Amino acid sequence: MSTSAASAPLRLNLGCGRNVLAGWVNLDWKALPGVDVVADLGRCADAPLPFADDAADEFLLSHVLEHVDDTLALMQELHRIARAGARAWIRVPHGGSDDAWEDPTHRRAYFPGSFGYFSQPYYWRADYGYRGDWQPRAVALHVPAALAAAHGEAALLERIRGERNLVVEMVAELEAVKPPRAPLRELQVPPAIRIVGVSEDPPAARSLDPARRGLIGDGPDDRLPGVAGAPQRGRSEDDLAARSRPGDGPAFRETSA
Repeated sequence: MSTSAASAPLRLNLGCGRNVLAGWVNLDWKALPGVDVVADLGRCADAPLPFADDAADEFLLSHVLEHVDDTLALMQELHRIARAGARAWIRVPHGGSDDAWEDPTHRRAYFPGSFGYFSQPYYWRADYGYRGDWQPRAVALHVPAALAAAHGEAALLERIRGERNLVVEMVAELEAVKPPRAPLRELQVPPAIRIVGVSEDPPAARSLDPARRGLIGDGPDDRLPGVAGAPQRGRSEDDLAARSRPGDGPAFRETSA
């Protein structure tokens, strides 16, 4: 194997369906056109994915996680595959939206606080056998641009907690922690919560644009990509996010219908 091939980052587009991305290893449970690897993400508890330990640098799960029954088995398997510091980008419906449950193939809903349960410190009360450790660095709440422009961030977050169908979708950035931390409550680090105004197209109408970088941003203000001119605000809720730069994950381009 050449040096360049050996050093090339391994980027896994998991549950890709028809959303095949150049420069990524595209994996799905069906051999659709452009799929590189056929494997079932729902069977990770008894059928490991065909990748070596500590091999992958980046993971993309775009509207995949909500379709998986055993998410802890999946996230533990991705942790095995991940290199220390690898990033996972997870795009899901917000649990307070109709989109979270209208699709009969959705297994469960997710909220901004759900991603902490992919880390070890959130299991300080009981051991459920999960051995992965993913630190949620930031969660982006995509809301209609007009709604974002009309409210202060604190007021909008309060509305999101109490009302339905305000968040179009969520995008989370997670980092693989190796070796895993101890399951201690004092080690919990909540993610930074970001709000970004987007077009009001349904999530399915928005396409990945791997040419644009910085899903959660990589500048000093941690800006999120959104509609040009739309408000893009961030509120750090933990010291870790405030003192470290988020990564260069794949960005989402907002497209008109």
